[in-house]
Amino acid sequence: MTEASSESDGVFSVPGPIHSPVLRQVYPVMLQHIEKYGNPNIPLGSSDGRMCQTLRRLHTQGKLPSEEVALLEKIGFTWHSLEDVYTTGDFDDLYGRLLQYASTHEGDCSPPKKYPSDPELGAWVTGIRRLGLEQVDPEHAKRLDKINFLWVSDRKCGSAFMKQYRIIQARLEETTDAILTDPGVQQWIQAQREAVARGTLSETRKHYMEELVGEDWLQDA
Repeated sequence: MTEASSESDGVFSVPGPIHSPVLRQVYPVMLQHIEKYGNPNIPLGSSDGRMCQTLRRLHTQGKLPSEEVALLEKIGFTWHSLEDVYTTGDFDDLYGRLLQYASTHEGDCSPPKKYPSDPELGAWVTGIRRLGLEQVDPEHAKRLDKINFLWVSDRKCGSAFMKQYRIIQARLEETTDAILTDPGVQQWIQAQREAVARGTLSETRKHYMEELVGEDWLQDA
């Protein structure tokens, strides 16, 4: 079991041994993350990030000892899921952090989803885009528009879906909707219908498909 460390060693002290196997394994990495990025909230997408998510679930289930809960709160660990920051976080606080990010990134308001220096901010921006204008508080949307917030990340342009979408969109602007009868385009559209049937096409991409093909695109098979 991990025993107490002294703050003179450059890390936060542990009030007694750590009993939870997950915390015992990930705690040293969390300390390294604090030293490098200023917080212990390791982003999802790695085994360490998944262990942090497990700790959140254990806390929700009441399975973490109180002394370990206190330890995690002392080092600044957040209990909410990083994917739900928009609904659980404080808008004004995160908006201010977005402004700070923009001030140091030439006005760019698009921190990456897995932004190591502030994983909450990256997840917050991702969550807002996932919700879209229709589901975000209108006052929040106005404030975001004022700073030229991109509702569709330019980082997503590299995805296979977005590449094909933009190609078809450009061809529609140059010609007519007859391009939608192209066999290759029809095959792509059908693949998106099948993704809907599997439940794997996001709401954002469904919206793109409606704009591209029409509101009845799912019934046009």
